[in-house]
Amino acid sequence: MLPRPAPEHAGHAGCVTCAERAPQFLLVFRGLVGLGLGGAPVAFALYLEFVPSRHRGALLVALQAFWTVGSIVEVRGRLVSAPPAWPRD
Repeated sequence: MLPRPAPEHAGHAGCVTCAERAPQFLLVFRGLVGLGLGGAPVAFALYLEFVPSRHRGALLVALQAFWTVGSIVEVRGRLVSAPPAWPRD
C-alpha cells in the first residue's frame, strides 16, 4: 500500500499552485492538493477529541469555514500574482 501524502504537503502544493502558469502543471499541483486533503477527516477527528463537548459543533463549523476561506484566499492570490497564461473566453 502506498503512503498517503500528509495534509501539510497539500499546503506546499497549494503554494506552488500560486506560481504555476501552465494549465497542465496547475492541474497536477491541484491534484496533489486533493491527495493531501484526503487525510483531512482524520485531522478533524483528532482535533475534536481534545475539544470540550459543549464547544465541538461551533468549533467544527469555524474550522471548516476558515478552511474554505483559506482556499479562496489561495486561489485569489494566485490570480493576482500571476494571471493565467492561457486565453480566457
